[in-house]
Amino acid sequence: LADRATRLARAAVAGIEGLRRYVGGDLVLGHDGRDHATEINPRLTSSYPTLRQLCRGNIAEDLLRCAGAFLSQ
Repeated sequence: LADRATRLARAAVAGIEGLRRYVGGDLVLGHDGRDHATEINPRLTSSYPTLRQLCRGNIAEDLLRCAGAFLSQ
């Protein structure tokens, strides 16, 4: 599921010209393999504060590290 979600998220973001930095989005992974991105938002979503409270580390730093790895591919 993680691979499907990653591929879908990358394709959805790549399809929107001009997106930069943080984006939030909603994905639906169908049991039949028919996956859909239902929403992409060019901002942090409301889940960030909750995720930050649950993480032991700094989630913003982790996101930046992931973005750097993604961009270098």
